[in-house]
Amino acid sequence: MGFSSKALKNLLKTTGFLCLLPFSLPCESLESTKSSLRQKNTDFKRKALNPTLQDSPIIDKNYFEIQADIAYLKGEEAFFKRDTTKALRHFKKALLFAPHSLHLQKRLAEIYEQEGLFAEALRLYKKLSKAGVNHKSLHQKISSIYSLAGLNKKALENYQALLKKEPNNFSLWLEKALLLIKQENWPEALKSLRTAEEKASRPEEQVQVILSQSYIFASLQDFPKSLKNMKKLAGLPIYREDLILQISDFYKSLGQNALAIHSLESFQNRQGLTKWVSKSLLDLYISSADWKKALQQIERAQALGYFEEQHYFYMALLLIEKKNYDRALIFLKDLVTKNPKQGQYLYFLALTFERKKEWRKALKFYNQVSESSPMFLLAKLQVSQALKHIGRAKESFSLLEKLAFPKEEGLSLQALLLYAESLWDSGHRKKALHVLTKGLNQQPFHTELLFLRGLYFKESGQTELALKDINDLLRKKADHEEALNFMASLYSEQKINLNEAEKMAHKALQLRPNSSSFLSTLGWILFQKGELKSALLYLNKAFSKNNKDSHIAKQLGKVHLKLKNFEKSEYFFKEALKLEENDKKLKKSPSILVHKQAFIP
Repeated sequence: MGFSSKALKNLLKTTGFLCLLPFSLPCESLESTKSSLRQKNTDFKRKALNPTLQDSPIIDKNYFEIQADIAYLKGEEAFFKRDTTKALRHFKKALLFAPHSLHLQKRLAEIYEQEGLFAEALRLYKKLSKAGVNHKSLHQKISSIYSLAGLNKKALENYQALLKKEPNNFSLWLEKALLLIKQENWPEALKSLRTAEEKASRPEEQVQVILSQSYIFASLQDFPKSLKNMKKLAGLPIYREDLILQISDFYKSLGQNALAIHSLESFQNRQGLTKWVSKSLLDLYISSADWKKALQQIERAQALGYFEEQHYFYMALLLIEKKNYDRALIFLKDLVTKNPKQGQYLYFLALTFERKKEWRKALKFYNQVSESSPMFLLAKLQVSQALKHIGRAKESFSLLEKLAFPKEEGLSLQALLLYAESLWDSGHRKKALHVLTKGLNQQPFHTELLFLRGLYFKESGQTELALKDINDLLRKKADHEEALNFMASLYSEQKINLNEAEKMAHKALQLRPNSSSFLSTLGWILFQKGELKSALLYLNKAFSKNNKDSHIAKQLGKVHLKLKNFEKSEYFFKEALKLEENDKKLKKSPSILVHKQAFIP
């Protein structure tokens, strides 16, 4: 018959269509059904070829029924395989053989609706409605299609017609309200919802009304009224997972994560562990940095044999963040064992070993990240850093050069920046500047390359070249806050253009108001202009943001000295000395790009 036994068996398991055929097929086993169809078709052909056989006349209505059945089955098989074009072709063919089959018309209309062929779906639904088939259901479908097609006026007319016949139907009042919400007709939507609330007979229906009302209040920016309305949910027993998730999502949209967590926890205590509630709770615990509850949620799911791979990964990331590396390794090793080629898991396993300073183990797993993985470049960049730590700096630089300047045209900005930084930190300053210049030859006026080269020019005493690079950068991107602060700081150090420096520092601070570095720059400029009280205000704020910065402590010591606050001046100078000693002891972290660049779901 042109379709496989295996596909039909899957279709039978999934949908049970063979037991719902509206034409002639009995509800038999698959093979006997197929055999029966073949036999009937053969008999008809024999009769057509030899009219003297019994059971004349030639035109046998069973033939049309059989052909309709066959086309219908082929259509369902094609639809099961998501070949909609083929499915529609077979359903239309079935309708030619059984033009009066209401079931087939309805099935074809449903597929048209699913595929967005609204005009065809409406034509068939209206035809069925005229034939008197399930009048209420069809009117709702017609209204829904009008709404989906953007014909909201016609959709409302259909709901009005239905409500005249069924004024106590809760679902019709709710659907009408939802359509009005879509149109942002808030007053009429609230009227329909009030009527729906009167008609609601089950807790689930009341929840739907309350959520819709609260959504309207939130859309009108009346958040207190929205939250007050949500309190009506407190006394309702909610047993449906989809509804409790809607409630928690609404709370999250209002920024009320604590209420979202409370609603989900209450549901979980009542209904036990469920898939989506568990996942939603875990996400909320993570976003609110409640590591303890996040870990308990994972362990509970694990104990019940109900957990997902992604839960493991979330937990590993949490543990890395909390510097609990040994425990993170348990999760990550398990993930890598189950998914040995998953680049993301290999990367974070290697990263965890790196954080433990087990460089060789880190190298092993970084090198297992395949070239096809989105984590490949990051893994290679971390390999270059690990190589430096085991005394193989030459290999590290060679790898970074290959990554920064691949054989094909173009360059990798991440690799180039790390290559230049690594060279600079290792004392190869001319080479670092050469690498940045080579990158700028390929991408002239690239802001990040210009900024880093300007910084290195300044540190190597080539102030004019530094000014040129930063000016070029600001001409290309006037709101580059780092460049603005850099230029203000440079003017301040040279004690030139202090008014211009102050403007730049203010602009940088507007773009990043909580930066201790930017606050420090502005404070020092004001100090140089003799505005000591204002300078002290900004420098105190800078030190409150970062009390580990010896440079800010030294600046505060100088300001207090100028103000003749000798005790405070002495305190900050001593603090600056302590912090400088600590700075010498601290080693620079090799994981420069992890938090900025690594893919975290």
